[in-house]
Amino acid sequence: MLAGVADVLHEEPGRCELLLEGVTTGKAGRTKHSDALILKMGRRTDIQLSFKGPVVVINNSLRDVPHPQVLSDDLAIGRMAAGYFLRRGFRRFVYATDKSEFGRLRGDGFVDALKKAGITNVPRSCGLAADHVATIRELLSRHRGEPVAVFCCNDWRANAVIHYAAAEGIECPRDLAVLGVDNDWKANTTCFVPISSIELPEYEIGQGAARLVVRMLRGEPPPAAPIRIRPLRVISRRSTDQYACDDERLLRAARFIEANSSRNVSVQDIAEAAGRNVAVRTLQGWFREAFGETMIHALLRHRVARAKSLLASGDLSVKEITYLTGFSDTSHFNRTFRRFEGMTPGAFRKRILSDTR
Repeated sequence: MLAGVADVLHEEPGRCELLLEGVTTGKAGRTKHSDALILKMGRRTDIQLSFKGPVVVINNSLRDVPHPQVLSDDLAIGRMAAGYFLRRGFRRFVYATDKSEFGRLRGDGFVDALKKAGITNVPRSCGLAADHVATIRELLSRHRGEPVAVFCCNDWRANAVIHYAAAEGIECPRDLAVLGVDNDWKANTTCFVPISSIELPEYEIGQGAARLVVRMLRGEPPPAAPIRIRPLRVISRRSTDQYACDDERLLRAARFIEANSSRNVSVQDIAEAAGRNVAVRTLQGWFREAFGETMIHALLRHRVARAKSLLASGDLSVKEITYLTGFSDTSHFNRTFRRFEGMTPGAFRKRILSDTR
């Protein structure tokens, strides 16, 4: 996030100095000599800010913040989590959260997306890890043999759920698949099961906050609503190394697609990975029934997801991304990307950039 802020400020004419300091009251240290603040607010008392210059808030812990905000799109984060689990065949879900505003919104996006898929009454567990695991245990006892997909509002909550569940004899990823948010390396490295996580657009948030500060310093009015930037991708690790399917042939097919999506593979290659005695047409029917999509759709979806990440975070050309993601030519890449995202790769890149301006 700091890199995004710094890159924007370095583009500005004249001298721009970036001071890194913890601020709650606006009275401490050098902030009184600053022209503007980019601030994280974690407590209600932080709102009582005596600083008089432009203030932009870059986190979403509290409601009714009286400053312009540049944030991750928390509803989109929840929808991304739901889609990820649905494509892995899960039908039992728990949402584990705290009382934060981002926790509420991520849960809303998660539950609403599942509802559109025909899944209702998803438990929203708000409390301690023990409360979350009690809810998970109840689901496991009611639906024996079916693993539970647990979406956590952030990676530290995912870390706590995995540890507490293990202490109760519930193993991840055997009994539950756990997905967090933030791609937090500390939460991940302190967990004995590597945590799958939704990667947030930290750099883009930093850019957006810096650009907004610059405009406000020039006298432009702040936006009436928060600027929300879409999440980048799901980074899969061992905590979700599980498909809610007991057919080994389908599991081999799904894992082959996930691991080889950037290569030039065919449906025949997928069928051979699934097992020698499986006909392609038969496997296609089983796959669609189990995961709600065809094998080709799954392959292309993985390629488009990888392409979105490269378009959003790198300087590679569309042609370079075409070949890095397994497409044979840019024409096929453009058509496929438009079918999935409703726009061309170039338009997607422009939208990402505009979200940060």
